[in-house]
Amino acid sequence: MKSNFSDKINKAGYDSYDPDYFGDVQMDRYDPDYATGKPGTAAPGQASTAVQAARPGQKLQINLTLQNPTAVKLTFELFSALNNWTTSLKPDLVVGAFTMIPALSTEGLATIGVGTVGYDQAGDLRVYGAAPPSAVIGCGEYPYNSLVESTKVLPFKCVFARVAVQTDAQLNNQIIHFTRTFGGGYKQNQINVRAFKKPTQFQNLEVDVLAPFVIDAEQGLRYAMEVGEVVQLGLFINRWTRPTV
Repeated sequence: MKSNFSDKINKAGYDSYDPDYFGDVQMDRYDPDYATGKPGTAAPGQASTAVQAARPGQKLQINLTLQNPTAVKLTFELFSALNNWTTSLKPDLVVGAFTMIPALSTEGLATIGVGTVGYDQAGDLRVYGAAPPSAVIGCGEYPYNSLVESTKVLPFKCVFARVAVQTDAQLNNQIIHFTRTFGGGYKQNQINVRAFKKPTQFQNLEVDVLAPFVIDAEQGLRYAMEVGEVVQLGLFINRWTRPTV
């Protein structure tokens, strides 16, 4: 006789994945507070992930650090796990010696780090030119590599982003939220960071960008980084999915 845990495993394997998690109506069906059965489990017949809503006292934020110590302005691509600059070449991101070759591709392995984009042993993403230094994307809470991979099955909704920069010029660069589907579709939304800066605020180099967006396997961000710039990008999340098994 199979154990209850085995039944859960089998059920999770056959449950369908609903891509419309983040509709206002659909989300509550996956929230464990509304599910039947034991707390923290999905209701019968629903998917093997449940949407969790942030509540008072809960910390749910991801702090990313973007560094561009190089001598050229670079555009960083974040998330978009199925098709980002570490999985396929993005010619529009190439700048001089930064040829943006995915490190694990045949071409990337042949160049041994020169001009490649890939992850180091700490899980940080590194963008290499023909010579040091390299540009870096890291995460304070989790290896950035693992964070990107997890969004293939565990998306989240960010309600606002706190952007802390080192130079005023960096505030002129827009954050682009885009969706690139494996059916060939593409759309994007440009978020003007400086537009959210209050004229009366004391922190001149820190802005709360109140523009919600979703990150999943097909959605990501692009953000241009000035020469020598370091940006702290705090993503404040109000809903996210998690396994129920």
